[in-house]
Amino acid sequence: MIILTRMSSAPLNIAENIFLRHPASATAIITEDSHLSYGDLNQRSSAIVKELRATLATSPAKRIALRAHGSPHYIVTALAILRYGACFIPVPEELAEPEQQKLLSTTAAETLVTICTDGNLKITRLSPPPPSFPCNQFHNLNPAFIRFSSGTTGKAKGVVISHQSLLERIHTANHALAISPQDRIFWALPMAHHFAVSIILYLYFGASTILSDQHLGAEMLRAMKKHGATIFYGSPFHIKLLSAAAATCDASPRLRKIISTASKLDASTAETFFAAFGIPVTQALGIIEAGLPIINNDPQEASQCPTSIGRPNRTFEARVNSSGLLQIRGPGMFDAYLHPWQLRSEVVDEDGWFSTGDIAEVDAQGLFHLKGRAISCINVGGLKCFPEEIEAILNSHPAIRASRVFSRPNPITGFSPAAEIVPADPSNPPTIATIIKHCREHLAAYKIPLSIQTVTAIQTTPSGKIPRNTDIATVPLNTTPSC
Repeated sequence: MIILTRMSSAPLNIAENIFLRHPASATAIITEDSHLSYGDLNQRSSAIVKELRATLATSPAKRIALRAHGSPHYIVTALAILRYGACFIPVPEELAEPEQQKLLSTTAAETLVTICTDGNLKITRLSPPPPSFPCNQFHNLNPAFIRFSSGTTGKAKGVVISHQSLLERIHTANHALAISPQDRIFWALPMAHHFAVSIILYLYFGASTILSDQHLGAEMLRAMKKHGATIFYGSPFHIKLLSAAAATCDASPRLRKIISTASKLDASTAETFFAAFGIPVTQALGIIEAGLPIINNDPQEASQCPTSIGRPNRTFEARVNSSGLLQIRGPGMFDAYLHPWQLRSEVVDEDGWFSTGDIAEVDAQGLFHLKGRAISCINVGGLKCFPEEIEAILNSHPAIRASRVFSRPNPITGFSPAAEIVPADPSNPPTIATIIKHCREHLAAYKIPLSIQTVTAIQTTPSGKIPRNTDIATVPLNTTPSC
């Protein structure tokens, strides 16, 4: 059981608690050419709080959005928004302008903070429409964040997380991660998508976060070695980059843990990384509704079964229901969905179980395995398959660099798999016959894509996930006939 205490009778503010826990001289942020201490973060974020109060004196804001590139300035400003007492709304910079405006409108953001290239702030008052959610219920939650899911199905949800729930979830996550002031975490993920939990966790437990503008494999390895990284927290995409660079880069960081999240880890990626560095990849289920409820934290199990997401994290419970859906319950769950408004109690079942939307299995050792998203499941004449398992087979062919599998209507079976592939050598893409032969050797007949297109790139979300809506924009190289 997690026991949490408040520092005073005032509403819990997790950002304020961070600065009560650590000495001012301790290192909080490391960049290529500078270090920021916890005292620096305290001083700089306090100055921004004063600026917000002065600018918004006549009309205090309860919801403040932040649009900026991930940097020390981002961390300082986000902490300031929380310390000011507003609900923090990260605006991913990769969104198109209409998408950003929709996010601001949906959240009824009253102020937009933009960090300029010189580090100065631009504070813009907004004129939001009337909130579509009940303001009293919203504010009674003591909300810290509104964070939208990655939208891999094209329908992102606004997830409301209170200060209390956030505190509960980082304590739960750290039972497995054991992050301490001795740790230095190399940051590789988009800040607007992961600050709400990951960066807050690192700061709360006194670790140092290494920020780097370099995201090629060899450059990341050199930066990790230079700054003494102990933990790498990234996606399978980043892990592939590190593995590919191992043969040509003499920098070998002494990591105690490497954690894969954001999308499903395939066996070849984990095995290649282990062969290069001798460190098993720890795969975790990270979802904005619950934090880090399941993690493959045992080094032996992670090395023997790297594709498993492991076991429930201490105070969490997990199960697979009769429909194959993964369900979880535990501390630090989300407080509400924003639009349409639903409190957590209205989303979970009567016993408190939350359905993640993932199809999963549990093996004889009690380890959980993700099969795919329920919404992306392809029903081929009553037989079901998942894009992820077909993509893993396609990607295992040496002539294919990346792939995306999705569902297409079929007059006979109802639906059938279709695929896009990115060739390893664009000047010499694999033939349809070669791809089909490879699939037949590894897949049941109904799982073999009936349509294959060669493209130059496959779009992913900032977290490295492949969107599953079939109207995604890809860049055709040439179109091969259906087989």
